[in-house]
Amino acid sequence: MPTEIYSNTVQRRYRRTYYSEAQVRFPDVPPAPYREALKAYGFRWHRAGQYWYAPSSVARATVIDCLHGGCTDLDDIALHVAECEAEAACGII
Repeated sequence: MPTEIYSNTVQRRYRRTYYSEAQVRFPDVPPAPYREALKAYGFRWHRAGQYWYAPSSVARATVIDCLHGGCTDLDDIALHVAECEAEAACGII
């Protein structure tokens, strides 16, 4: 498990449109379960920038939080994502 995960949200511009992008950086190559979780939720590897990225969403923010906590089981992550999306739909968060 990586000792530290760096994540942030940045504003990007694409064809006169701005959007938020979630970025995740690891100090070293992350273990396979981390990579699988990122890929399962739409993150892609930016070869030149050396980070994982995807458009920001509640689900992706939850995945990042789960990885920060050391959770890499896709079923557990899916459960957390479903709970957060339900709370967001109800206006709780």
